[in-house]
Amino acid sequence: MKRFVKSAILATTLALFATSCSDSKEEEVATSQALTGYYNIVKDIDTGAKEIFTDVSYVVEYYYGDMTSIITISGLKLPGGVSYPALKSGNLKWNADNSAWKVISTKNPEFKANNYGAGPLITDFTFSLIDRWYESNRYACSTRIRFVVDGRYEVLSVPTTNIVWGETRVVQPSSYVEDHVTNSSIYVVELNPEKSLASLTINNFSLYPDHTIAAVTIADIPYTISDDGVLKFSTDSAVAKITGSNDTKFNMAVSDLSFVIDGEVVVGAYDIVADKLTYKVSVNGK
Repeated sequence: MKRFVKSAILATTLALFATSCSDSKEEEVATSQALTGYYNIVKDIDTGAKEIFTDVSYVVEYYYGDMTSIITISGLKLPGGVSYPALKSGNLKWNADNSAWKVISTKNPEFKANNYGAGPLITDFTFSLIDRWYESNRYACSTRIRFVVDGRYEVLSVPTTNIVWGETRVVQPSSYVEDHVTNSSIYVVELNPEKSLASLTINNFSLYPDHTIAAVTIADIPYTISDDGVLKFSTDSAVAKITGSNDTKFNMAVSDLSFVIDGEVVVGAYDIVADKLTYKVSVNGK
């Protein structure tokens, strides 16, 4: 009997203090997480050619008695029109590292498809996930997922939505005014893999004390994903619009925007003009 718990906080605590868990299968504690909205960058190892396949999802089950996991992959496709039904792994060992990432790393996992028999040969499988909270009780996770299929294709799995936060520092137009520092701004990055364009929404946008806008959006920013899964997006000029508003009088000019997101780590900067004054903004968070 497996007892599933919904709290990722409890899950992480149990992982870090696994000796406190029961080894009895009758009392085994487990968590299950569904990860949707991913896309795969599939690289042909021989030619270096890359293709993008959308509508990928995962379900991962973590068991805390024996520190094993089971992963189900849905939507796996390969070049040449090859597609697979949902693939389910056997028991895969996992551990929690010093930074609270839940890490699954195995050379030769076995995946099978229901009513399909053996799945593709998957090797060099890495699946890492960290649970994170913002605004006290809102959940977001960061992941690092990559593997090789049939010895020919390297697969990097990327979430289309990234949520990050940290310290936002705003240098004021006047050198006589102290920098405005806030930890309330939340950065939501939506990726369009077909167009390689990102949309950045900043929730709790604030340029100076007592100034807060619920959200502003900067759209159509070119982005890249490195072979290591690092997201970078930048633009020389753009427009920040109040999210959900069509009133252009509140638009703000943005320049020299550049962001790097690596897992839960974000580093960014941009200049923005509001009321004819230029503010220099930097973001650093983990």
